[in-house]
Amino acid sequence: MKKNHLLAVPMLLGASFAANASMVITGAYDGPLANGLPKGIEIYVTEDISDITLYGIGSANNGGGSDGEEFTFSGTSISAGSYIYVTSNIVGFSDYFGFTPEHIFETGFANVNGDDAFELFENGQVIDVFGEITIDGTNQAWEYMDGWAYRINDTEANGGIFDINDWSFSGRNAWDGEITNASASVSMPVGTFSAGSTTPPPPPPPSTAAPMTITAAFDGPLARGLPKGIEIYIGQDIADLSIYGIGSANNGGGTDGQEFTFPSIAVSAGSYIYVTSNIAGFDTYFGFTPGVIFETGIATINGDDAVELFENGQVIDVFGEVNVDGTNQPWEYLDGWAYRINNTDPNGGTFAINDWSFSGRNAWDGETSNATAAFPLPIGTFTSSGGSTTPPVAIGACFDPATLISSVQGSGATVTGTADVVVEGIVTGIRDTGFFLQEEPSDSDNNANTSEGIFVVGTPVAGLTVGDVARISGTPSEFFANSQLTLVEQLDCGVAAETILPVFIPVPFEGIFDLETVEGMVASVSNATIFSLDNFTRFGEMFLSDSVKRTPSDVAVPLSPEYDAAVANLTANIILIEDNNGLTFPTEISYYSTPTFNGLNYDNAPRVGDSVSATGPVQFAFGNYRINPTPSTFSINSTRTLAPEIVAGDVSIASFNVLNYFNGEVTSNGVTFDFPENRGAANAEEFALQQARIIEALVTIDSDVVGLIEIENDGFGNDSAIKQLVDELNARLGATVYDYAQSNDTSITGTDAISNAVIYKPAVVTPVGALAGIPLPTQENGNRTVRQRNSLVQTFTHNATGDQFAVVINHFKSKGSTCFEDDNSPTELDLIQGSCGAFRVSTAIELGNSLAAMNLPEKLLILGDLNTYSQEDALAILTDYDPATRGYTITTAVNTELNNGNSVPVTNTFGYQSVASAFDPNNFSFYFFGDDQVGSLDHILASPAAFNSVVDLTHWNINSIELFELTYDRALAFYNPANGDLIDFTTVGPYRSSDHDPVIVTLQLGTQN
Repeated sequence: MKKNHLLAVPMLLGASFAANASMVITGAYDGPLANGLPKGIEIYVTEDISDITLYGIGSANNGGGSDGEEFTFSGTSISAGSYIYVTSNIVGFSDYFGFTPEHIFETGFANVNGDDAFELFENGQVIDVFGEITIDGTNQAWEYMDGWAYRINDTEANGGIFDINDWSFSGRNAWDGEITNASASVSMPVGTFSAGSTTPPPPPPPSTAAPMTITAAFDGPLARGLPKGIEIYIGQDIADLSIYGIGSANNGGGTDGQEFTFPSIAVSAGSYIYVTSNIAGFDTYFGFTPGVIFETGIATINGDDAVELFENGQVIDVFGEVNVDGTNQPWEYLDGWAYRINNTDPNGGTFAINDWSFSGRNAWDGETSNATAAFPLPIGTFTSSGGSTTPPVAIGACFDPATLISSVQGSGATVTGTADVVVEGIVTGIRDTGFFLQEEPSDSDNNANTSEGIFVVGTPVAGLTVGDVARISGTPSEFFANSQLTLVEQLDCGVAAETILPVFIPVPFEGIFDLETVEGMVASVSNATIFSLDNFTRFGEMFLSDSVKRTPSDVAVPLSPEYDAAVANLTANIILIEDNNGLTFPTEISYYSTPTFNGLNYDNAPRVGDSVSATGPVQFAFGNYRINPTPSTFSINSTRTLAPEIVAGDVSIASFNVLNYFNGEVTSNGVTFDFPENRGAANAEEFALQQARIIEALVTIDSDVVGLIEIENDGFGNDSAIKQLVDELNARLGATVYDYAQSNDTSITGTDAISNAVIYKPAVVTPVGALAGIPLPTQENGNRTVRQRNSLVQTFTHNATGDQFAVVINHFKSKGSTCFEDDNSPTELDLIQGSCGAFRVSTAIELGNSLAAMNLPEKLLILGDLNTYSQEDALAILTDYDPATRGYTITTAVNTELNNGNSVPVTNTFGYQSVASAFDPNNFSFYFFGDDQVGSLDHILASPAAFNSVVDLTHWNINSIELFELTYDRALAFYNPANGDLIDFTTVGPYRSSDHDPVIVTLQLGTQN
């Protein structure tokens, strides 16, 4: 993301640039692929344009205001009905959306996140805007992080004044874990906008002193989603109810007007009306039949639908946004409820989410009655004076009697009432939106089931700080299942005379400790394990549990009971650490500090697997409980090691994926990194940092033979990537320590842009013959051919003993793109093992058969990135597959060169042994960003003779569990002091030299075979 400027360019507004605009922003997206791709916007052309260079865009980041027009379109004319796409990376766009548009522009100004706004310019003036340019979109209703926003049909350019009612949204994180728009559970409706005239604006709202108010919406858990409906509070005596009615707005489809009119009866002030789709269902769930209840199909709503209340045909109140599908919106009440906060008034048709409390999505799942529900609807509890607010309760003086916080929290999951209260307690923590307050220990109710703390929404009075006693009056409510008080008045009562001791949370805690009982209280965890840092630099979040989360198919055979247990563990015993603000990509993490550095840098960055101890108040947000520590109450124990920990042998052999090491292309003007095949560094600066880190890792690994994966496939000549890497490595060592295996036949490395390679120490081993290649299967999948990299084989003689061994370097087809089995009714086994599982089975068979046919030493090692977790089918074929013990029969892929293109049951296995299973079984080599899971894709398999010679094996975890933001290109772009960034991730070291960890094995060799 580009940096915010200190001065914003004033936005130029003009009505003439709205309804008659020739272009309109119709989509914004923040993708789930690596580096957050794709990112950008969609623009619809409403009329023929003869000169497109009159138009351009600008992005407004983190609420920093307009930067003006930053990118101007190039070209000549464009026709009405066309779409323009602006993206930060065209390849990422094409990979995710599955097509490359005719009109697409790539620019760094589209490298935005889901909390950033866009402006569209014509002749230098703003004609349309998405988002609010002076507001950071984080947690705003228009946020589209890891998802999308799409303009509603027939809405027009807004002239620079954003109207959220013109937009539909996927919801925050809707795209997490997705790999294509086509397969996404919430796909973006790309290229579907249709233009027209807007609906006339609604009439002006009547007075807020209306005698009726919508006070609840509910979506039940019983059969057919019963009960469904709304509650309405009567604020004044009404002689004729028939002048009122309701309408529902489904799936963001806009208002349908008044669809149900109440009968001509009288109702009294202070009473409630209920409208439901099924009175019997209402009675069953709530346990009573109200005096005034109506049954109508109009109330057959879901938790993503809005409801309007009418008086004499005009909207006087609304719940939800009628033009927005509520799915994944902050106001969604799917399988739960929303309830109006006391003393709030009808809104005249403009929904105000701050007037409402919510159970949270799916809060009622599995419940059978409101009385026994963990999150009961506070039915019939709304209080109001009929259009005017109730006078606030008197706050009194410091240390006067007050309501106990524990009585506000109660022993359930929600606050016990919504009437204003006065509480007094000790301030335990301060966030950007409020502060935590906990009862003085002497006033505790000594009930372990009721929390003594609560979060207060509002700005603390000047001078109020942690450790002070505060007296506040406020309104209790639930905000996405977090109990809170909305501040009305406050007093600073000075420094507390008592000290609060934290409650200890055991990890694991499920079945032992209910985190709801300490919501709002100061609590602590000790030596909890970080299992995800995906949101650390973005939101300051660490996800903790009792251990890292293992990929289920890495620890158990698919479909086995052990596999099911591993799946269940992925969501068990999770608690978060978070910073004290809602900023996106903050310049510092408020609580993060280590003894070596007060702040965050490359040398002290946290890692998955590190242990953390933290103390602070607890709150519930985004589906998880989270502790809010400070630097003084946070500590971390790093698992980094300076070198691999392994028992030495006669020879050391390593597998190391070097993350698309491309050394550029030599031209008449020098070396360029701008060539079509390049998958690595984008420029010389990036390459220098990438190369330096890889060399640091290789020097420290210090193996005698190293199989390299993901190196540029450009031969063995003077300009080749492999030669440059070895030359730089030797220069770093100050002597000619390494050489590389090669062949006069450059076709052995195949046709892909990347290949494998072998480097070795001539002082320790001598190559026997030339490097050899093994072509692996291809697969026809519709109109495309699925290919993979050749395996490479090199035999060596150990100089000291004369013993011989061979290494086979592999890079099997990845899980990132699909094969035939994935696109044609994939089975559960296909889905478990990621894309191309059957294709990798065919690959393993071809590799095993090819090696058996070659004249190789008995000591043979298969190593590399097999893109197969430890218990998946392809690895089973190479090792000890037995259908009887595995529980199913493995089959090959269709449409390959094997078995005449047929899929056949696998009957043979090759008997190699997994060295890691015997010597380092609990370790791993890869972390899947977004899934928060670790596992081994990189393996060393040994023939029986080689296995008998093994001394030790280790995974050196220097890459997979390191922060993704340490990666060379991310570090230089966003964490670079040369650019003015406060956090520095640009240091040279072995950590994050790649995305896979090196795997190292040592052998004790004997006499020649």
